[in-house]
Amino acid sequence: MKDYVCGIDIGTSMLKVTLVAGDGSRLGPFKREIETVYPQPSYAEQDSTQWFELLKSALDEAFGTGAVDKHRIRAIMPDAATHTVVLLDKHFQPVRRAIMWNDQRSAALADACEISQEIFERTNHMPGAMWSLFQNLWVKTYEPEVWDRVCYMLFPKDYIRYQLTGVYCTDHIDAQGSQLYDVHLKKWSEPLCALLGFPIDKLPPLRHASDVVGGVTSKAARELGLLEGTPVLAGTTDTALEMIAAGAIRKGQGTIKLATSGRICVITDKAYPHKQLVNYSHVADSLYYPGTGTRSCTASLRWFKDHFAQQESSQAAGKNVYALLDEKAAKVPPGCEGLIFHPYLLGEFSPYSNQNLRASFIGASMNHTKAHFIRSVMEGAAYSLRDGMQLMHSLGIKSDAEHLLLIGGGAQSGLWGQIIADMFNTRMAVPEVSDSSFGGAMLAGTVCGMFTNLEEAVKICCKIARVIEPLPSNVEVYNKLFHVYTETVKALMPVYEELVQALRIS
Repeated sequence: MKDYVCGIDIGTSMLKVTLVAGDGSRLGPFKREIETVYPQPSYAEQDSTQWFELLKSALDEAFGTGAVDKHRIRAIMPDAATHTVVLLDKHFQPVRRAIMWNDQRSAALADACEISQEIFERTNHMPGAMWSLFQNLWVKTYEPEVWDRVCYMLFPKDYIRYQLTGVYCTDHIDAQGSQLYDVHLKKWSEPLCALLGFPIDKLPPLRHASDVVGGVTSKAARELGLLEGTPVLAGTTDTALEMIAAGAIRKGQGTIKLATSGRICVITDKAYPHKQLVNYSHVADSLYYPGTGTRSCTASLRWFKDHFAQQESSQAAGKNVYALLDEKAAKVPPGCEGLIFHPYLLGEFSPYSNQNLRASFIGASMNHTKAHFIRSVMEGAAYSLRDGMQLMHSLGIKSDAEHLLLIGGGAQSGLWGQIIADMFNTRMAVPEVSDSSFGGAMLAGTVCGMFTNLEEAVKICCKIARVIEPLPSNVEVYNKLFHVYTETVKALMPVYEELVQALRIS
């Protein structure tokens, strides 16, 4: 049998485990669906205790293939979406469900913050509902009996790693998503912890993402079928490792991610503090990946599928319903004959930072069919991403690579990939694998000596599945309609504000 390194990703909707060997071959990802609870509109929570059981199930499947033995796993690296926090009591047990990164309940608290500029200067990010500081402030304000029990806090990948090793810590990149971390001093911020009223010495110690922080405990080894003492790395955020999985490790490379939320990242040699950008450090020293994001990307298509495509779901009969939606949408011409969708189902981040924006279809006529609406949802996410890219270009953030790397679940759609290439008038390269669990395994491989460095890991492991060239005729259509898209957003902004106020009064 081969030696393997293991990456574990706790995603927004899936837990994934990927095993990678020194020759670049892989097993997995082995996937398990994570249940998200929506107690109220704009709320999103997960029961963190389910992650360990899902990990056990995924590892059981991996070992069940007979291709890997627990004695041949050389290192394990966890990752997860940032901003989500697991609040723990004095026994390191969760005190409530984890509030997710896309939860909007704390927006009013963030809007009312009186030290917004100070927070921005310390963290490179403006206050907002997706930052852990304000999620925690919401719990403290509206669930004081729960907050009184909080003694520690961890991010999802840290919590699963704590269950593996018993070690309490986090990494510097995930810490940047908390708004409790000073990006200039590279440590937890006393003033920001004071704003929350949480003792700084109770926050997890900071480690580098590639540090080995402990070994698998005897208890975790018995429960998961792992070898006791297997090295476990600190781990980091999913986006940082997705970039490695896609092969983006050099300045000027960029990724476009079609996932629950959409994300554009370009690797730079400095941060670009801006109120509508997300700035994080790259795993590679002295590099960053500033970017923009649209909150509801593949989430918009899933929303449409769940509520308006029951017929297609039944026709799929257990097969991939999204492939059927693709097939129908592909019959509609680019631009959907004037039907445009704004994907603001959860408000929007870049370039508007406005949680009061709402989704809308405009331009509908008697000529439009369900297929038009399906394609317009896909195009709407692409319009939104292009809107964010314009902001990045205005700040001088541009990729100089021969192509952008298209990643995420939506990248598996040939139609959506073509829409993105046409919308950006840029060649897109789709990696064979871009899951963060794959990138985590690659980074773990550099630590345990399976690969000499990241460059070698990328050379051995990363392969391009296909390249998508933009079609000039489609580019022309989208260039014309993009102006309509952005002008409509501006026109509807005051209407949405009035709508939100009316709903609050009622």
